[in-house]
Amino acid sequence: MKRILFIIIFINLILSSNGQKTKIEYGLESGLNISTAHGSGVSTDYMSSLSGLHVGSHLKINKSENWGLKFLLSYDKIGWTYKSLLIENNTSTGLVNADILFKLDYLNMPVLAEYSFGKKVKVNFDGGPFLGILLNNKIVTNLKQPIPPSQEASSQISSNNRKTLNFGLSVGSGVQISVASKLKLDFNFRNNLGITNIYKSGSGTGSTIKTNTFSILVGLTFEM
Repeated sequence: MKRILFIIIFINLILSSNGQKTKIEYGLESGLNISTAHGSGVSTDYMSSLSGLHVGSHLKINKSENWGLKFLLSYDKIGWTYKSLLIENNTSTGLVNADILFKLDYLNMPVLAEYSFGKKVKVNFDGGPFLGILLNNKIVTNLKQPIPPSQEASSQISSNNRKTLNFGLSVGSGVQISVASKLKLDFNFRNNLGITNIYKSGSGTGSTIKTNTFSILVGLTFEM
């Protein structure tokens, strides 16, 4: 948390150096997350990305015509999946083919310095730290045909093997189109790269899991 506060103050000091009048924007966005994970606690064999929902809002403080400080708050469904794994059936009498999905829900809070240029159509680039708070962590098992007797085709369990906080770097780019005097249409791409280990281990195994989420977003921005 101290690192995030330091970065926010540092970015704000840089953007405030021009001394121009501040303008404020706010908006909403939604889109698709495509996420994976990496680290010693994640096997790349049979691993695939997992898609999920992104819903968020933002507040941007424009320090000049080109530079601004952007605060985001978003709900993100992320995770990864292993396809076509052989696991033991519920009677311990044999193996069954299954897909295993690791699903995590986060409340993410990026703080970004944004550079933009253009008039009616603006191109923007941004980057900065993000803090994620884990809301939900589930492991879903989907069995493939043929399904053994007395075994459900799909099941899920809640897991406590992930840390509550996730910290990383967020970078993005996009296009903003003016559709009215104080209304803009946004199209953005964003990548949230986790740099801290979210794996909670009580056995001292040294395993690591770090998240990586690419987002395709569309939204609206309103000028105050």
